[in-house]
Amino acid sequence: MRRKQKKLASQRLDLLKKLDEIRNQLSEARADEYRDVVLGGKSWGRRRCSQSGAGKDTCSWIPGPVAAVAPLPLSPGELADLYRTNASVSREDENELSGHLPELHDLPGPEEFDAAVNEQSRLGMEDLDFRSDLWQSQAPQGSGGRSTNSYRQFAHAVEPLSGKDKWKLAAVYAGKYGDTYRSLDQLVGFVRRVHREAANTQESFVKFGPQISRDSSLEDQERAAGEILEPSRNGGKLGSFTLLTHKSWSQFIEQTRVNNARPRLPEHFHALRQLSRLKSLRRDLATRWDRQVAPLGTPHSNEMGEEVEKTLIQFCDSIEDCLGWHEHTWLPLQQQLEDLGFRWEKFLAEQPAVVGSDGELVRIGLAVTDSLSPVLDSRFKKLKLLQLNEELRDLKNRLKLAARLANRLR
Repeated sequence: MRRKQKKLASQRLDLLKKLDEIRNQLSEARADEYRDVVLGGKSWGRRRCSQSGAGKDTCSWIPGPVAAVAPLPLSPGELADLYRTNASVSREDENELSGHLPELHDLPGPEEFDAAVNEQSRLGMEDLDFRSDLWQSQAPQGSGGRSTNSYRQFAHAVEPLSGKDKWKLAAVYAGKYGDTYRSLDQLVGFVRRVHREAANTQESFVKFGPQISRDSSLEDQERAAGEILEPSRNGGKLGSFTLLTHKSWSQFIEQTRVNNARPRLPEHFHALRQLSRLKSLRRDLATRWDRQVAPLGTPHSNEMGEEVEKTLIQFCDSIEDCLGWHEHTWLPLQQQLEDLGFRWEKFLAEQPAVVGSDGELVRIGLAVTDSLSPVLDSRFKKLKLLQLNEELRDLKNRLKLAARLANRLR
């Protein structure tokens, strides 16, 4: 009995000691609300700390100095409810309440949500496995927009293969098979050279108005003008004896005009030489165009006037684009489609042969415009459905979390 009495007395003393400690802690806690804050040996009053911290980024939770007569932001009942949550809200509840609530602007509007659900329902009723054998089993499940964009690029890229412009097909074929078929590349260079030379001679032609003979060949007149220029460049003069010993020079001077007069000065002969050369180049260019490109459906040179280079220069960019079509346009697009998991070689092997000199290229164009569209369309819809399913699943999960948080706060 005495042993039990001593034990209870000891327990009582322990409880009284703990009670004193708790009372001291409570007293210290209440006193801390009024004591100065000491930082680095310097004392700061509570009011001053609040004033200096209010409105700062690091202390933005402090609303500002508290007015002496300001009412409490919460009623006594609300304060009691707030303190009661210390016991009623579990650790699990706190973790869930700390979760992220979706912002309203991040959620789809009613019309957008309704459209997504309707599209999901519509796509779910379609057969989206059309020609699934043309796709690798491990094909990336990317955005459907990438597939449809690929088809648009393909449809635009094969425009030169449509057969409407045979000269484009010829240029594409030339570009694909290398130097053996690069005569079109040389033709483009010839057109640009004549165009550039014509531009460089305009000032001289405007200044001197050179006129050459129609009775002599252009080559002879260019040569004569060049020969006359040689001694004049070296300080020589065109005397009677010189002209007497060079009958072709005399004939040339008699048959040509500069500013409606006989040429006399070196710059006159230089202008005549430029004119003879330019006319010769234009003639050769027109002849080559009529022989090489006009049979493929382009206008003949006789429809272009004397300055044929001004018309032909308009074809140059298109010809160069077609020459580089296979390397710079087709191969990157084909690779892009294969990166999506499409079996291009298998697809092309299924296409019927096209007879003709351009059949190989026309076959590719028909394959893209006629057969590729439904395959990519089906693939696009399938990827779109997968994307919609994922988006709606994510939205459902976010709304579930939001609903649980709302219920906890009630």
